[in-house]
Amino acid sequence: MPHPPRSLVGRDSENMRAVGVTARPPVGTAAAALAWVEVGCPVPKRGQVRVRVMAAGVNRDDLHAMEGTVFGGIPVTSRPTTDAPLVPGMELAGVVDAIGDGVEGLQVGQRVFGVVYMQKLGGLAPFCCTNATLLRPLPERWSYVEGAAIGFSGSVAAMAVQSGGVVAGKRCLVVGASGNIGGLIVQVLQAAGAAEVVGICGGPNVAHVEGLGADRVVDYTKGPWVDALKQDEGSFDRVFDCVGGTDTESAARRLLNPTGHFVTLCGPMAHLGGVLAPWHRILRSLAYIGWRVLVSRLRGPRYTFVSGSAPDWSALERLVLDRDVRPVVERTCPLAPDAVADAMTRLMGRHRCGKQVVLIGTTDGPTPSPVPSLHHTVLFGHQ
Repeated sequence: MPHPPRSLVGRDSENMRAVGVTARPPVGTAAAALAWVEVGCPVPKRGQVRVRVMAAGVNRDDLHAMEGTVFGGIPVTSRPTTDAPLVPGMELAGVVDAIGDGVEGLQVGQRVFGVVYMQKLGGLAPFCCTNATLLRPLPERWSYVEGAAIGFSGSVAAMAVQSGGVVAGKRCLVVGASGNIGGLIVQVLQAAGAAEVVGICGGPNVAHVEGLGADRVVDYTKGPWVDALKQDEGSFDRVFDCVGGTDTESAARRLLNPTGHFVTLCGPMAHLGGVLAPWHRILRSLAYIGWRVLVSRLRGPRYTFVSGSAPDWSALERLVLDRDVRPVVERTCPLAPDAVADAMTRLMGRHRCGKQVVLIGTTDGPTPSPVPSLHHTVLFGHQ
């Protein structure tokens, strides 16, 4: 039986147990490759904050980072090794534990949520460092579980809606409406006053998307969704694409009016990041995105590609937090390789209805007591 993760107990503690991989797993096998790994407790560099992690969200990009398939294979992280494992977990919520030099606006003991973007040591560990700009105070009434489910997904959803311009009074279509980001887009559109929100998803998830506030839901398993919307050709103002592929774009253009806007999170590669693509395909996809952006500005409908690599916190705060749009958490699990593997397997399934969140510390109730020797260690001039 593997040992459970051990907490740091003093400034002399150097290592902690986390869940990660020690080698690059073949595509499609990352979940099965997860194991306990031992890593050093991180020390925040200039501009960084160390977070005592309470909960971490599970994302497809975690799998892509482990398998080396980000945008088809762009090398954003070095290969994991036994001496330098890769610990996933790009969304987290917890308590500020230590602060590096140059950080303002955050303080030790503060509840926060945010993103750990493509680092070797992510949120599936007791402690994690990330840039202070990738963290935000956790709203008072929000739990750590909710915070861990909103940092990346919520930011991308908000950026997508913001990219589409004013949505109040507009007819909007969300392709892939039952996923984590798609579901949040549905909620944000309704909260922002869209005239109609239509969701596209598979049959088992129709009731879920309706529950999120969609005015109408089309089940793609019953036939091409664009055929089910023939009567709406040329009448939609916004289409939000969470699936990708030129076929999705082609169908969407039939439904958009000339002044409409197609916002895609994936571009011409369907289910972006799930395959290891040759470089010529990656470059061709990037060139296609650039070409479509340019052409669409000369003749509509507009085309926008949204990347979540740099969260727009102002969009998140205005469209999500200020409107109290909450993420849907399907289930939680403990920090253990088998449990996280199950969560990641569930994440890749077609019939999930919400976020998978890993519980690492105390996830609700009062802020946990600090670890004295860590909270009072002098780090880069800060106490």
